[in-house]
Amino acid sequence: MAKWYKNIIDELKETIEYKIESISFDISIQIYKQMEKLGLSKKDLAERLNVSKSYITQLLKGKSNITLETLIKVADALELEPKVELVPKVAESKANSVDVKANWLNKHKYISTSAAEENFSADVSKIAERIKEKYYSASDENEKLAIA
Repeated sequence: MAKWYKNIIDELKETIEYKIESISFDISIQIYKQMEKLGLSKKDLAERLNVSKSYITQLLKGKSNITLETLIKVADALELEPKVELVPKVAESKANSVDVKANWLNKHKYISTSAAEENFSADVSKIAERIKEKYYSASDENEKLAIA
């Protein structure tokens, strides 16, 4: 991997937008797993929460900014106990990578791998472009070469 690309990815992982998307993706997978375990469809979950099926779809795609209240309601509807945990920062493990999460969703027929990656990376790609522009906007040509 090119050094400039690795720098972009490393910087991207530190943005608030990336972290929000990652947590949203983790929550979606947990919801999907529990729905599968309980044999629930999106319609069933929507009925338990007294919301529309389209709201559940948006929630699972990470398109809504979930509140703690909503998280608790979803957990209750799925017979789960919500838990929020703050842990020391460590390098992203293989188990938490986007590919692993997307493949899990694809395997379980909730969403295609490409759609899962697209959902996760929609905002992330915009962030990457901003970071890339930052690196390439350097006026000093030597500074540009140092990045490559």
